[in-house]
Amino acid sequence: MISFSDLKLIFDGTLTMVKFMKDNNNQNTEEYDAALLAIYAATTETKNYISSIGKRKKHAKEKERKLSELWNKAGVRLRNIDNDLAQRCIIKADYWANPDEWTMAEIKDSKITLSEIIKEARELI
Repeated sequence: MISFSDLKLIFDGTLTMVKFMKDNNNQNTEEYDAALLAIYAATTETKNYISSIGKRKKHAKEKERKLSELWNKAGVRLRNIDNDLAQRCIIKADYWANPDEWTMAEIKDSKITLSEIIKEARELI
C-alpha cells in the first residue's frame, strides 16, 4: 500500500515535471517565433533590395552589409530549429558580404536562392 507521504512525493514530482514542460514549451515557442521573424525579416529586406536594383546602377554596399547581418541573425536563431536552413542562412550572409564573388552556379549549388529559402521557411510555419 502507498503511504500518504509517498503519494505527496509522486504528486509534487508530477507537478514539477508539468511546470517544467509548460515553461520549456513556452520558451521553445518564443524561440521558434523569433527564428521565423528573423528569417522573414531577412527575406523581405532581400526582396525589397533586389526589386530596387533595376533603379540604380551600383551596389548599395551599406544595404548589402545590413542584409548580411539579417541573414546571420536568422541563421543563429534557426540553429536549434532547422540546422540545415540555419547553415544556409549563414552562407547567404557570406554571399551578401560580397555578392560579386559568387557565381550563379555557386548560389544554386549552395541552395541559397531566395526562392528556395523562402519555400523552406514557409514549411516551418
